[in-house]
Amino acid sequence: MLTKRLGLPHIQGAGSFITALFIDALGSGLFWPFSLLYFHVIANLPLSVIGLVLAIATLISLPMTPVTGILVDRVGTQRIIVASQLLEVVGFLGYLFVRTVPVLLITALLVAIGIRMFWVAFPTLIAEISPEGERDRWYGFISAAQNAGLGMGGLLAGVLIALGGNLGYQVLVAVNALSFLVSAALLSRLRGIDRRGTQQRQITETVGYRAILQDRPFLGIVVCNTAFILCISTATSALPVYLIEALHMPAWIVGIAFT
Repeated sequence: MLTKRLGLPHIQGAGSFITALFIDALGSGLFWPFSLLYFHVIANLPLSVIGLVLAIATLISLPMTPVTGILVDRVGTQRIIVASQLLEVVGFLGYLFVRTVPVLLITALLVAIGIRMFWVAFPTLIAEISPEGERDRWYGFISAAQNAGLGMGGLLAGVLIALGGNLGYQVLVAVNALSFLVSAALLSRLRGIDRRGTQQRQITETVGYRAILQDRPFLGIVVCNTAFILCISTATSALPVYLIEALHMPAWIVGIAFT
């Protein structure tokens, strides 16, 4: 088959799942390039304060990583994914009302917890959806779809900022919140996910954290991946500020740079 030659998975019956993740990524691509600049422009907060508050929110949310792993085993991957996106809906809607540091911290913490929960449960959801023998293709395909969504979101963000100015920033946040709501609605309609996940977890239920901590190659990958994500996050957060504050480029160029 052509899809097999192209390295694509069999996606028949997974339209809602793929659409949900693409919409999620599209909304994230809208806001991500302007995540620091939004609070600087709309709330008139200093960039140093914004960076510190967002870092604190991220640190506070870190314990949700192992907690979410436990919750996935207890209540199912699908429910955790939907809950994480609803948390982000509330957090991003709260961003529209941020004018002070305490409100920024509370809303940023909701978003950070939602993000932490999503990215813990998300790989498991793909594993539960993908047929046996196609898991690597599914991971590759979903990553490509998400990257396409992020790129398109960045491009649209540049257009919105160019046309709407300060109002454009608020539109980015509102549309991002809407994208999470739509994605959560689509993912909540998936059927049979928790049942398949329960069957898979029963097979591997004897594997605990001790086995993971004794797997040195895996721990090495975790350390390298953590360093990589830290570098990527730092660069992508600093680039928009550098383009506008240091190089004095128009705000819409940020969206283009992330496409």
